Amino acid sequence: MLTYLADDEPLVPVLLAQHAAAAAAAAKEKEKEERRARSKARAGLRKTPCLGCVRSALKGMSTGQCWETAGRGARCFRCSQGHTCVAVPAHLSALARRLVGVLVDPSSSDTVKHNHRVAMRIMLSLEQGEDEDDDDDNDDDDDEEPVVRRRSARLGR
Repeated sequence: MLTYLADDEPLVPVLLAQHAAAAAAAAKEKEKEERRARSKARAGLRKTPCLGCVRSALKGMSTGQCWETAGRGARCFRCSQGHTCVAVPAHLSALARRLVGVLVDPSSSDTVKHNHRVAMRIMLSLEQGEDEDDDDDNDDDDDEEPVVRRRSARLGR
């Protein structure tokens, strides 16, 4: 950036100030990159994967291995990029560990991997269904009969 000065102002102090500001900005950016690199480094493998890593494995995007992030963070490596790291429910942790073990094992057949994924999906959907049903405990709609419609009405005829 060029700075135009009046004829009587010295140029050296302005150039030194600009250089010092640029050097400070560069040092700050370098420190930020080093911090980012430290946070992206993997540490040890977690015994039980988090819910995000399990869901990633269910989609087929990873093996589900959950890595600790180097540093002080509580989130795993995959979740450290802005997601919340939620623990798998305690009663599903054994199934989650088994799923990751099967997906990592190269000798596991595709059928076995598929079956474990399906079992985990079912258990997670039941878990989510229980959470939704807890809100409906106070409803008084139990005495109403279900609405039966003709097939032609459903088809729009």
